[in-house]
Amino acid sequence: MSLPLPPGNRTGSRAGPFLTSCRIVQLPKLPARMLARVFVMAALLGATGLVVVLAAQSRELREQVRHLRRERRILHDGVVVPAFRTTGRQLLMILNAACLYCRETLPHWKNVLRRIRADTVAIEPYAVSLDPDSVARAYLTEHAFDVPVIRFPNERTAAVYRAIGVPITVVIGAGGQVLYGRGGAITRTETVDSMLAALGVVRP
Repeated sequence: MSLPLPPGNRTGSRAGPFLTSCRIVQLPKLPARMLARVFVMAALLGATGLVVVLAAQSRELREQVRHLRRERRILHDGVVVPAFRTTGRQLLMILNAACLYCRETLPHWKNVLRRIRADTVAIEPYAVSLDPDSVARAYLTEHAFDVPVIRFPNERTAAVYRAIGVPITVVIGAGGQVLYGRGGAITRTETVDSMLAALGVVRP
């Protein structure tokens, strides 16, 4: 026994009530000018997002560079480098006039120089400039940095001292043995103390 089909769904009927109630909805066509605005807005949003990402990456890169330019070990103790004098300990402060980190380090170098001059240990301090002599002397005079200024005799010697990023502070003994070597700005009292210890200056 078969159940009767609902009206309109019997075999042979062309369309049931469900099918007849369906309509194909067509979205209204947007004018070409409006479509162009939509695409422009999408492009601007994408460009804005890209700018934000690039700005974040740029800030991160600047922080990494700032970290690298600050205090870091650059010459290991015991390494032998070309010495500017053959006797006595030497304090070499490598700098250039355009370096902001060198300017930040100058007060700490001056503090070290005051301690050296107050002590009886024979130490020869030098400012090793990467600039021409006239620029270097004008810079030291401007900042009241009373210390003899010298330059690397050649690029090979500068490479041995790794004088690429400045400032660099190096303490060398007789014969050119490195007693202390650090690159980057000096910002901590502990760094000054370790430098003075390498120079043989007794803390007051």
